[in-house]
Amino acid sequence: MPGLRKILTDGESKVDRVLDEYARDNGYRLLLKPRFRDVIDVDDMHLSGRERNFTFAAHLDFVAADAATTGGAQRPAGQCAAIASPRNVGVVTLSG
Repeated sequence: MPGLRKILTDGESKVDRVLDEYARDNGYRLLLKPRFRDVIDVDDMHLSGRERNFTFAAHLDFVAADAATTGGAQRPAGQCAAIASPRNVGVVTLSG
C-alpha cells in the first residue's frame, strides 16, 4: 500500500516474536515503539535542552510492562519493564 512503511525491521520482528511469547507467559503486555516520554517520566529531571528534545523525539523499540504499569490490577511496586531492541536489552525498575 503506498505511503505506508514497515513498522518493524526484520531484526525487530524476530525480537518481537521472542518477547511476545515471554511477555504472555509471564503476565506482561508487550508495547511496540512507545515514545520515550510515555515510558520514562522526565518532567522533574534536570535535562539540557538537547536532552529534553531527545525525550520528545525518541522511541523505544519494545517495552514489556506489567499490569500495574498499564492500568490493570495492582502488583507490588518495583516491577520491571524490559526495554529491548535487536542490539540492546535493558531493564527499568518501576516504583509506584
